[in-house]
Amino acid sequence: MNIFRTPETPRPIHLDFPMALVTMDLSATEMLVYMLLLNRSNLSARSGDWVDMRGRIFVYYPIHSLAEALGRSEAGIKKALNGLEKKDLILRQRQSWGKSSRIFVKLPRREDACPI
Repeated sequence: MNIFRTPETPRPIHLDFPMALVTMDLSATEMLVYMLLLNRSNLSARSGDWVDMRGRIFVYYPIHSLAEALGRSEAGIKKALNGLEKKDLILRQRQSWGKSSRIFVKLPRREDACPI
């Protein structure tokens, strides 16, 4: 059963949702994939182990794992990743055969932010 939120109620596990995404032409799957990648990049930033030679944080998130986490098909995840790359929200760096790509999550520019 769901409960009402009170000042004492702990926040549930959640994903960050940058306000700039509201004004961007993104599908629901693109938004969800982006939020999962952003969340994963936050973990990478804390560990400090997932940084390239230029100081950019990257993540590994296999397509099948994204599909499972979101309850979407792998084809849908691939389409979302392609869309995010075209919209300059991520950069994928292919690795050797059989390895997951490095995914660099980009942050929307401030001028793209949604005014409240």
